[in-house]
Amino acid sequence: MTDQPFTGDYTVLLFFAALGAIQIAAALNGLKGLLFLHHRLASLSLGAVLIAGAAAWFFVSEPRNVPDYTRGLNATQQFAGFCMGAGGASTLTALVAAMLHPSLGAGTPALPPGLDGLRDSHYPRLLWRALQRLLRRRP
Repeated sequence: MTDQPFTGDYTVLLFFAALGAIQIAAALNGLKGLLFLHHRLASLSLGAVLIAGAAAWFFVSEPRNVPDYTRGLNATQQFAGFCMGAGGASTLTALVAAMLHPSLGAGTPALPPGLDGLRDSHYPRLLWRALQRLLRRRP
């Protein structure tokens, strides 16, 4: 055990927990554009394993119940860790799901706007179509 705060470990915990939470939420809501696996039950299981595994690793690997004025995390470190972990998990989910399902939404001429579009397409395709619509509206 070191005297340094465990900011990196906290960020890794949040990254994998957020990755699992996104997979569970996407599976429950039918957002195929965010799923790593095709089957709903497999995606739910993957999400649960990611969350449980991250929590188990974080809390079992070393004592974490320490005050922030010794070697614990203060609020700023927690916020930064959350932003990096959750932001990284969101970005990775969008990119990996697009690579795993490259043709998702390709043959659909009109996709619903917003998050509903993720039911039938992946995020980069939705972003590209939104940018195209925006550029066509410019005079």
